[in-house]
Amino acid sequence: MAHSDSTTVPPEFKEPKASVPRLVALALLGYVYIFALMLALLVAALAIVFFMIKFHYVWFAKFAFLLVITAGLMVKALFVRFPQPVGLVIEPKYAPRLEELIADLRSKTGCPKIHSILLNGEFNCGITQIPRLGILGWHKNVLLLGLPLLDAVSIDEFKAILAHEMGHISGKHGVISCWIYQVQKSWDQLYEILRAEKCAREFSSSNICQLV
Repeated sequence: MAHSDSTTVPPEFKEPKASVPRLVALALLGYVYIFALMLALLVAALAIVFFMIKFHYVWFAKFAFLLVITAGLMVKALFVRFPQPVGLVIEPKYAPRLEELIADLRSKTGCPKIHSILLNGEFNCGITQIPRLGILGWHKNVLLLGLPLLDAVSIDEFKAILAHEMGHISGKHGVISCWIYQVQKSWDQLYEILRAEKCAREFSSSNICQLV
């Protein structure tokens, strides 16, 4: 039986325990770097504005403007919209037994709230976590159910798979371990999104140049 491992915490994020503080520090370092750089840009922009007003260096304005724009682009990158999973939304009122099963397994596994359930055509079952605030987190938990998998397994097997997937985002894997893995996945997704946007811009620019 195949099922999604999108939320599985790899062993290196769980063992050994002595490495957890180092991993937390590395995870936080990315945030510290970004916010420190944005703060430096804003301070530099304010300093330029101050000297521009005090000494009437009007031509300094363009430098302040560029610094503010750069800081704004960094903020936009932090809050980039992550792609949403695709599938048919299953409303609770149309699947009451499924909702009861999810509620029962959540109480047993300590799984956080499942915000939405999607049915797709893949042979899988998994829970994907979508950060609402981009790289800053506040994840939305989406349960993905593959129709081919549902047709291939029994009720008891489905319960076991679902409980296994819920266990990945429960506290049983360790809150810190799950958080570190979520951060790592978010940075990976952010990199892919920004790289795709850059490629799209370069492609558009090359096409425009050819037309001109």
